[in-house]
Amino acid sequence: MTRCDVCGTESELEGVFFTTSRVLAAKSKTYCPACWEERWRQEGHSSFRRLFFAAGLGLVAALFLPSVFAGWMLLNFVLFEASILLATLPHELGHAVAARALGVRVFRIVIGFGRLLWMGRFLGFEVELRNIPIGGTTQTGFHDVRFFRLKNALVVAAGPLVNAVAITVVLAWVPSAMIWEPSPFADLTPWAAFVVANALILIVNLAPIRRLETDGWSLLTSPFIGREAIDRSLAVSYVREGLEARRHARHEDALRWYEEGLVRFPRDHELRLGRVGALIDLARYDLAREELVQLAESGAIDLQTKTIVSNNLAWADVMTRRQDLLEEADRHSEDAFKQAGWFPEIQSTRGAVLVEKGRLDEGIELLEKALPQVEEVQDRAAIAGYLALAENRRGNRDAAERYAKTAIALHRGGRQTERLLAEMDPENDLSSSSGEPPRGS
Repeated sequence: MTRCDVCGTESELEGVFFTTSRVLAAKSKTYCPACWEERWRQEGHSSFRRLFFAAGLGLVAALFLPSVFAGWMLLNFVLFEASILLATLPHELGHAVAARALGVRVFRIVIGFGRLLWMGRFLGFEVELRNIPIGGTTQTGFHDVRFFRLKNALVVAAGPLVNAVAITVVLAWVPSAMIWEPSPFADLTPWAAFVVANALILIVNLAPIRRLETDGWSLLTSPFIGREAIDRSLAVSYVREGLEARRHARHEDALRWYEEGLVRFPRDHELRLGRVGALIDLARYDLAREELVQLAESGAIDLQTKTIVSNNLAWADVMTRRQDLLEEADRHSEDAFKQAGWFPEIQSTRGAVLVEKGRLDEGIELLEKALPQVEEVQDRAAIAGYLALAENRRGNRDAAERYAKTAIALHRGGRQTERLLAEMDPENDLSSSSGEPPRGS
């Protein structure tokens, strides 16, 4: 049993908690995923505040006390930090462009980690910006084993290559005097900041660090990738295709991707859970329950997968609207909540079960806690729909209608949110649209 030193949450799940290393005499600290993200969020905000303060202070000093070197040092420090952030996107674009050129599927480019701030398209690629702007990743998918190792190595190498090319171009075309002669103590040094930032990213990424799974480590191990690892990569590609289809409310397509993947990899638990999620999206609850019960009783799943299975089984039970399954839903949602109660998807399932058991205040509290944390639009629509149903049962009509309007605004053409709103009030035209919560991912 691992315990979070911040909030006291305990779990038997392995590898999901984070422990900071000892620094000098400082004591190491263990964080649950929610507290770990909050720690980085606060540090990210603090870093931005420090950068803005340094930029402001440096600008004032450079304007009014130009002979004082501290102002220029602060401005150049901010410039260097900005250059590192700006150099991350071209690095990831290098991976993405190489993948597309080699026929490898590119799902998205993610800059930073944590909660989603912005999502859009750039140069034909879907790009996500997260609230903690440290590092980045390019999500790709292989559907073919031919030349797998070579293609993987080329895609990995393309990121650092972009940084190397950027450095080379600047050194070749910008006069060296413009790059190196300006003193960081008496002037701005944008070219030097650009070169040094790209060099730092290049060096860090090419360092073969296994724990960080750097590009250097991937390049070093790429020739030795075994068939089992290749098969796993192919299975993950089907999972990502299914998730992508579900994200865009193409639920039949999602089901097709999962089932195609299961033809090739019938024992892959992620594909089976993805298929369950697609079945739930399509309101085929009995088939979803059948698959989940088989997984739960198989004895061949680890505790983390069992927790996901319990959560999804509870949600399927609730959505059948069968009273004889409510106790089963309560048992499974409670088990999942005990193991991973920080996940908003698990909070929302537990909240829905509590609402069905008549514990409205507790259920609404969990649903309201989960709503702002969930990224997927379909999930938020379903949570808002359940909040509308719960508030209506509590007699709070204004809140019920507010949540119902939120659910309708978020819906993506599915069935489950419509069902919840119709149950809230069959005569109310607020239930004329729909949305759905994907489960199983």
